[in-house]
Amino acid sequence: MRTRPASISLAVLLTLAGLGTPAWAVFKVVGPNGQVTYSDRPPADAGSRVQQLSPQATPIPSNNLPPVLREATTRYPVALYTAPECEVCESARRYLSRRGVPYTENTITSPEDRALFNSRFSTSSITVPTLTIGAQKVEGFQEATWASYIDAAGYPKSSALPPGYKQPGAAPLAPRAGDGARAPTVPSTPQSDAPQRRPEDPSTTTPPGFKF
Repeated sequence: MRTRPASISLAVLLTLAGLGTPAWAVFKVVGPNGQVTYSDRPPADAGSRVQQLSPQATPIPSNNLPPVLREATTRYPVALYTAPECEVCESARRYLSRRGVPYTENTITSPEDRALFNSRFSTSSITVPTLTIGAQKVEGFQEATWASYIDAAGYPKSSALPPGYKQPGAAPLAPRAGDGARAPTVPSTPQSDAPQRRPEDPSTTTPPGFKF
């Protein structure tokens, strides 16, 4: 697991300064052989049929946020990627809630979710929780590291959320058949490519194929 300095550094500030709001789309791709896959990139194969779907993440409602949070969520929206039975993911949620950071959450529970995560971040492995601030990706939960990026993105150091604010509910990363698209056929991700857990992170009963 790569870690970054705990303190706010010039590198963090410069990294965030060059990042805008991510604009990920989800594409349903039907290949010439009829196989259906999902990706966040349109295929280069001209023989494939492509349908662009709406992203699964629930937009953060900003009309009831104070100006300081409205600006931060517009410039550097925060997204959390989690998996079931992950205690460290719950620790990450508690930190974001305590800090008062509005965020969206996508769960990784299926081969389709894993395939889309790998495609979105150009990686062959998954670590949960993963946090994105704008387009900056931070793997694993280290409070000091997360705080440095969240500070640099302009979020208040203490919660400025209005009373009664509720975070948007978690949603699967990849569209499901019930969302109006046929369930995709995606090769199963090998266990080595499944979400990985830092050795020191506690976990409860873990579903087969997942590490946290």
